[in-house]
Amino acid sequence: NIITYLIRLDKVKSIAYNINEKKFITILRIINAIDIKEVEKYIRKDDEIMESMYQFLKEWNENNAKNGFEEYMGEKLYEAQTKGKVEEKKNVAKKMLSKNTSLEYITEITGLSKKEILAL
Repeated sequence: NIITYLIRLDKVKSIAYNINEKKFITILRIINAIDIKEVEKYIRKDDEIMESMYQFLKEWNENNAKNGFEEYMGEKLYEAQTKGKVEEKKNVAKKMLSKNTSLEYITEITGLSKKEILAL
């Protein structure tokens, strides 16, 4: 069962009781921002999550504004999955190397090149 909330940002401005609520309200304002300049007003440089969110939005705004946000998110997800798979293959290869497995067999199993394996 999905519950929908209407959050009036003008009303929650002064309602933050603790740091988590304050961060939540800030994130809501970022989501509601009209442009990247407005987002910059709310980002705290000492907050790693907010800084990461800002960098993501800035990159999308600069490089992919012509594409839809959903398409951009799909591309980023694909990149992350691909990177994760490569890292996983490298970890398997490292374990196999530690067991003195032949390069040919590691290449066959992981799909990594001999050069990639030797670089590990």
